[in-house]
Amino acid sequence: SQECFRTTATNLMGYDPDKCISVSHDRKNVLLVGDSHAAMYSLAFRSVYTDVNFSDAMISSCRPTIGQQPSECQRMVDSILLHHLSGIDAIILSARWGNESAQELRRTIEIISKDAPPIYVIGPSMEYISPLPTILTLAAWNGEIVPSTLERRGIRSIDASFKSVLKG
Repeated sequence: SQECFRTTATNLMGYDPDKCISVSHDRKNVLLVGDSHAAMYSLAFRSVYTDVNFSDAMISSCRPTIGQQPSECQRMVDSILLHHLSGIDAIILSARWGNESAQELRRTIEIISKDAPPIYVIGPSMEYISPLPTILTLAAWNGEIVPSTLERRGIRSIDASFKSVLKG
């Protein structure tokens, strides 16, 4: 819900884990944690997996990794991942991951996996450096079915880094 997706404009400290992280006793409970990239999956998951109870813990521009920097967003992420997992059956982490993210994420998973349910990671998400109409027009002009030249630089190397660091 909107109140469980925080931005600096909506006051990060207004997040209420008791309201946003709910546990159902008759359905599987999945916690989606991340930034706006995680938020884009929330409605889709709820629409497709109607038999699952999804809870949200999402903060714009704040990766779901533990102890990376002293800030409001970091205190919230640390609190959620270290103290609010009771009754949760799975965790999904998603963010706008960068090259440095793989090691941060590995460390986070090592810290929380001792007491946590299964952890799934989504990303990095495909991003493009131009607006969609421009991309589609250029692709059509060049005879491409799938535009390939306007993706965010380095996204494939980030993906390869994640595969290497997060194996197993």
